[in-house]
Amino acid sequence: MVVTFHDSCNVARASRMGDTPGGQFTIPREIIKATCNNYVEMSAETTGDATFCCGAGGGTLTDELMEVRVKGAMPRVQALKRVMDKDGDGMNEV
Repeated sequence: MVVTFHDSCNVARASRMGDTPGGQFTIPREIIKATCNNYVEMSAETTGDATFCCGAGGGTLTDELMEVRVKGAMPRVQALKRVMDKDGDGMNEV
């Protein structure tokens, strides 16, 4: 099984985890890598501080805004698809 990690845009922009700057990006990856033998990172231009919105947070989680959510989430979905296309079946996003 291939696993990747989606940096939450809310967490990426407004929080910190642990004592290390950028811990909100590194700590979850370290945990996943310690428990998974097939971790694949999404493109660097779509992770960390550059993460894309998934379209499900920030007050947009309502059916009335579905069109906006889909448009907003498209870059994240495309980044995930690139990993899936490159690294195969059995893909799970955390």
